[in-house]
Amino acid sequence: MTPFISDDTGSFLNFRSKILKKMKASHVSDRIAALLLEAFESALGSENTVISKAEKKILMADISNQLLADLAKQIKDSARQG
Repeated sequence: MTPFISDDTGSFLNFRSKILKKMKASHVSDRIAALLLEAFESALGSENTVISKAEKKILMADISNQLLADLAKQIKDSARQG
């Protein structure tokens, strides 16, 4: 296993870039977006409320932003514990 030198900024940025590229290639963002949309559509359907396409788009963006911010915090908190 290759040692990781955390105090070498260049090594860290190169390593980060490699990992980010691999995660993007795995289409993880697409899968998360699809899951968010599916959950949103399900929740919206259960409310039996009609809203315009513009309202739906704004609501989806707002709720997604909140959920992703909460998720980012959860991931940061769990990384600190581990």
